[in-house]
Amino acid sequence: MRLEGLGFTKTLEVNMWRETWKIGTVTISLDTVDGLGTFAEIEVITKNEDENPTDQIGKIAKEIGVDGEPILASYLELLLAGNSAGRP
Repeated sequence: MRLEGLGFTKTLEVNMWRETWKIGTVTISLDTVDGLGTFAEIEVITKNEDENPTDQIGKIAKEIGVDGEPILASYLELLLAGNSAGRP
């Protein structure tokens, strides 16, 4: 592999399945990650940089049954830490 030729070493393989849904400026991705569980990523595109989509994201999360604090770590970081935050 080309990355190995540049001196990179494989850290970990993250296996996931993603399902994406979109309506208007909102995209919801449901990720099932081996070893972690299922996660929801909610993205809201705003028309200008002064808009803060946080409240809209919170409302959407509640409507689709997502609760808990946002997770800012990557799946790789969660796997390396042995974290099972997304497990049902």
